[in-house]
This record gives sequence, C-alpha cells and structure tokens, in this order.
Amino acid sequence: MEIRPATAEDVPGVLPMVARECALHEAWDAAKFGYRDQPQEMYRGWLKSRATDPRSVFLVAQREDRLIAFLVGTVEAEIPVYRLKEFGFIHDLWVEPDYRHEGVG
Repeated sequence: MEIRPATAEDVPGVLPMVARECALHEAWDAAKFGYRDQPQEMYRGWLKSRATDPRSVFLVAQREDRLIAFLVGTVEAEIPVYRLKEFGFIHDLWVEPDYRHEGVG
C-alpha cells in the first residue's frame, strides 16, 4: 500500500468514496447531515483545488491500482476570541470497509 499526495487525476476515484462517506453520515444523523442530491459532485471542484493548494493536505491510499482511502485537511482562520490565528482542520477521512483495521487511517 502507498499513501501519497492526491492529484487532480485522483479525484474521479475519490468521488465514490465521498458518496459512501456522505451516505454513512446521513444514516447516522439525517438532521445534521441532510445532503443535497449527489453531494460527491459538489466535492469535485473543491477536491481538485485541494490537490494544488499548498495550505491543504489531500492524501490518498492506494493498493495496487485501486484507491482505498483518502484524507482532506485545510488550514483555517481561527475566530478572534482565541490566541491562535490558524488551525488545521480535517474535513474528511474515509477508508474503504474492506481495508479497515489495517492501519490505513
């Protein structure tokens, strides 16, 4: 298995995982995670931007020729009541079910 920075070319392979992640979140709490139709398509451009943004982390895990996991994180501005000016935020982390419990996450 290889964990590497994602590229814009990886995005089509990540989108089905985004769809599964959104479906899981919605099953957990539909009131909180009430997605519009095809939420993964809304991610398409955002993920491509994360792949080239130096203030983002977009990683994929690949086994042979198959993407099996992804992580997206960004640097965000802190609200002014705190001393920190910025913080790291993990937006999404997904590991395909068949590859869980192997230390990928």
